[in-house]
Amino acid sequence: MNQLSNISTLYLVHFLAILVFWVGSSFSASLVNDQNQGSDTAHFVTWNYGDTTMGLYVPASNGKKLPVVMFLHGCNNDPVSPELWIIKALNDIEPCAVFIPTAPPDLHTEYPCADWGGTYDGSLRANMKKALYAFDSLINVYGFDTSRVYLYGESMGAEGVYRLLQDFPARFAGSVVSSGYTVNKSADKMAKTPLWIFHSKTDEVIEVDNAQIIFESIKRAGGTMVHYTEYEDLSHSASIQKTRTEDSLLVWLFKQARLNSNIQEPIDKENTFFSWTYKGAEMGLYLQVRC
Repeated sequence: MNQLSNISTLYLVHFLAILVFWVGSSFSASLVNDQNQGSDTAHFVTWNYGDTTMGLYVPASNGKKLPVVMFLHGCNNDPVSPELWIIKALNDIEPCAVFIPTAPPDLHTEYPCADWGGTYDGSLRANMKKALYAFDSLINVYGFDTSRVYLYGESMGAEGVYRLLQDFPARFAGSVVSSGYTVNKSADKMAKTPLWIFHSKTDEVIEVDNAQIIFESIKRAGGTMVHYTEYEDLSHSASIQKTRTEDSLLVWLFKQARLNSNIQEPIDKENTFFSWTYKGAEMGLYLQVRC
């Protein structure tokens, strides 16, 4: 990805502005470069939100507001890297920002796995709350196009996408679920967001019946924007990989738009420690919230 450059002072200022925004200060606007000015260089920045690693890719732009995708990884965390497959796949079509949160595994279960949670939970899990709050902050500080905010989730991350469609039916412009599980509920809410479900008939981890049932439930609830693709004879992992190569999928996703998106901050701000790397040096900042 030769388009990437080292993080410049401008992007350090952007990042510090995000940190200020997270604690509710009114100073962030004065720190951020005019969001319509654009940039002729792409950049990728990573940081730690408490014990959670996050990353953001922002492509070069001519001042036009950028769409943004939040990618929720599966059980085993994908590397937070500018080489993550979805960054290139999206930007081969058009310039698009990509937010990459991570969910540390829940070590208190028999099979530790990324802890995004899903529709089977009573409330959002802590990792998802952190991801949403960071996402809101990035959208506001960078001035991303709020009519084109998208979700893409794989396996456990797909379970997280189902949960977000249940809790925030008026928020996202489009979504992709690849080999994920959901409880058969809230279909009426999921029906309000364009959704493309992918699953394999022979998935050995999550039975295909689950995907078939929620697809039919969404349609019965009046969902006209839901699509379903079922693969033959692919394993769970192979199905996820196959979905990544679907030529029409990301083109379809980019065509979705929500004119009256409801962007909101769903959680309370909290004291936390942020750390990041700037020109090879490790830096940190502790932020204390004052209400």
